[in-house]
Amino acid sequence: MPGRHLIFSIVAGAAAAALTLSALSMTLGGVVLSSLAQLPIFLIGLSIGAKAAAIATASSFAVASLLVRLDFGFFFALAVGVPATILVRQALLSRHEDGALKWYPPAGVLLVTLGLTVIIAATALPAALSPDPAQFSRARAVLDNLPAELRPSDLTPESADRLVRFTLGFLPGFLGIGFFVLLAANAAIAQALLVRFGLNIRPTPNMSDLALPGWFATGAAIAGIGALLPGVSGIVGSNLALLCAIGFVFAGLAVIHAMLLNSGARAPLLAVAYGALFLFAPAIIVLMLLGIAEPWVRLRERFAGPAPRL
Repeated sequence: MPGRHLIFSIVAGAAAAALTLSALSMTLGGVVLSSLAQLPIFLIGLSIGAKAAAIATASSFAVASLLVRLDFGFFFALAVGVPATILVRQALLSRHEDGALKWYPPAGVLLVTLGLTVIIAATALPAALSPDPAQFSRARAVLDNLPAELRPSDLTPESADRLVRFTLGFLPGFLGIGFFVLLAANAAIAQALLVRFGLNIRPTPNMSDLALPGWFATGAAIAGIGALLPGVSGIVGSNLALLCAIGFVFAGLAVIHAMLLNSGARAPLLAVAYGALFLFAPAIIVLMLLGIAEPWVRLRERFAGPAPRL
């Protein structure tokens, strides 16, 4: 690796650590900046390579450890740097096929992201299965401090306790969704910026080429059945089903992208679709159902052809 690339990687890691530490200011701006902590790692990785992303992660670990403490450095590296580095590595995989360069397909990138999400979500599973008194007290305090208009008017202490236990049962899923959104958003922003300045290694994956493999639906169905069972199976199944829903939403988006592939008004129509996704909760459900139905109706394939193989 050239010396300047090494320096860029180290600086990117230091920037990632600095962005994370901005959350310690306890201000809204600090929280927003900390949510972009993976952006420097993605920028350096998607423009130079996975080795640069790994060096940036090591650099961020060193800076975070020196400025805070060693255990925080490990937490930062494992929760922020390592997932970004793994995703960069997978996204930059390619092979030559029929005389053309084939990049790692968008479905593979999505599945790797979901796999990393499940691992992070699993760290909250003990709290969901058996929350300790301190965790329960903190969750109850959050409920008690909600504005009156956001709480049921007839909420008794007993029903409040049940609501807290129910909410804690979905803590892994909520944590996973938050992690997925940040990971995917930082990767997308980095790729868009690199494409804008011509510094990207690979072209941006086409959403219309995204098709989930058959085993994903089977796994989601098993998780759904588990969600109907009591006890541990119900909690694990419910949270896995929640995370699988993310995959189906993206599969539904792929259908929309494919249907508008040759439309003259593609850009404004996609803007409307994404606007509905962020502004109206029913739109998410519609996309999820569209993604679930895609293996049978094959709308995406009719408009965009066969998806790239994993």
